[in-house]
Amino acid sequence: MPFSNIRDLDTAKQALVLIHKENERLHAKLKTLTRQMSELLDEPNEKRLAAELLILKEQMAGLQNALFGASSEKRPDPKSTNTTKSSNSDSPVKDSAPPKAKKQFDLPTMEEIHSLASDDMKCTGCGGQLAAWDGQFEEFEEVDVVEREYRIVTHRRQKYRCDCGCAPVTAPGPVRLRGSRFSLLFAITVSVDKWGMHLPHVRQSDKMASLGCPIPDAQLWQQAELLARLLQPTCDALGDYVADSELIHADETPWPMLKKGSKKWWAWTFSNYDSVYILIDPGRGHEVPLEVLEHSKGLLVVDAHGAYKKLVRLHPDLTLALCWSHARRKFIEAESAYPKASEAIAIMRKLFAIEKTLPDFRFIKDEEDRKRVLETIREKRDEESRPLTEELQAWMIEQRCLPKSKLGKAISYTMGIWDGLSVFLNNPRAPMTNNQAERSIRPAVIGRKNHYGSKSRRGAEVAALFYSLIGTCRMLKIDPTKYLLAAATCAIETPGEILLPHDFLAAQAPKR
Repeated sequence: MPFSNIRDLDTAKQALVLIHKENERLHAKLKTLTRQMSELLDEPNEKRLAAELLILKEQMAGLQNALFGASSEKRPDPKSTNTTKSSNSDSPVKDSAPPKAKKQFDLPTMEEIHSLASDDMKCTGCGGQLAAWDGQFEEFEEVDVVEREYRIVTHRRQKYRCDCGCAPVTAPGPVRLRGSRFSLLFAITVSVDKWGMHLPHVRQSDKMASLGCPIPDAQLWQQAELLARLLQPTCDALGDYVADSELIHADETPWPMLKKGSKKWWAWTFSNYDSVYILIDPGRGHEVPLEVLEHSKGLLVVDAHGAYKKLVRLHPDLTLALCWSHARRKFIEAESAYPKASEAIAIMRKLFAIEKTLPDFRFIKDEEDRKRVLETIREKRDEESRPLTEELQAWMIEQRCLPKSKLGKAISYTMGIWDGLSVFLNNPRAPMTNNQAERSIRPAVIGRKNHYGSKSRRGAEVAALFYSLIGTCRMLKIDPTKYLLAAATCAIETPGEILLPHDFLAAQAPKR
């Protein structure tokens, strides 16, 4: 885990202890090698020991940078300046004054009038009676909170009958989760709070108890599990939707299993332009993506994990495009010991800058317009990006460094996956990075820090289902609570019917 991602104090303490021990080990080895080198007069041995000393210094610098350095993803451009941007360079610099407050929230509003008490209606100057000044108020706005409230609703379904003696008719009631005394909205709220807001059931239980609704956390889990059973076909259909895409991002991250004796599992993410499908499985091999992408025929954007290489050997209809961000991180790690690594980083920065200028083809529906945009992307990459990649490749070939040094490893890593890194030059649909997958898996990473993973296989399945559905809602910028309520209602009222988030969004769009 990158040290910049540590938020928990206990984890940070453990990391510091490990860093301290590793530093002590490296210092001890450094002293031993220094002593040996001073004793040896043989030239080849001196060179070998000097090389080992250099690598040890790199490791120590890397440990210190991991602990105290800034994230490589937030690395600023060294050429950028802190000059103030202005539309007119000749205009004078204005005095720094607090900006006017802008309307930040689209919330319901209410008005509350505050009046003087009858005892305060006397003028402090003459003692006369004060009268209200019509239409004159001193006003200010504030954002207030309405506390969540739990209540028991008794539903009374009216019965009707006819004098003819036919069977009575009962008015319909609200849709319900089978086998639950809690409302559908209650189960959805519990699920969104945990897998959308990362609030463990035990904390939800404590909060409910403080509001007069003491429900054990095990009972909250039961409601989420019942809802997950109902929505499982919807999640399966979402997985098929992602697998059928022309471009798929994939990644995996550890997922803890809390059952004693259990091994670490893996949360796999598969995402396209507007959806994410997450699967939690004990394996990290090629079997998981092979099962999910069995019928896929398109572009798969990944890192250099070996499982994907085996995947494409077994599934030749998929084309791998590898991630430039991973290669860039290797050179950033080497830069502290090898300043010349900044030359490779600068070339990569230019490549990323070109990508920011390219048009977005992803949501263009007209086929001819889409083809035109894709051709524009291909031409610009061929004219501007290809020469830069050739320059980078030539630079790496010219370098002379120890293979086990950080720079040597960065060059070896990048050259070893060069064909996968070059896919974007020939395929305009291919992005340069797999950052989309890392963004889509982030909610699961945050969740495991809050509730530490799953206790069982079923717990992992339920977590994956809600991470998938809620994550897709977030990508589409729709309210997950409203969507889950609509999808669950659809599944209850029409068994076998599936409402994907995209269909829900289309139904909400205003009709022309």
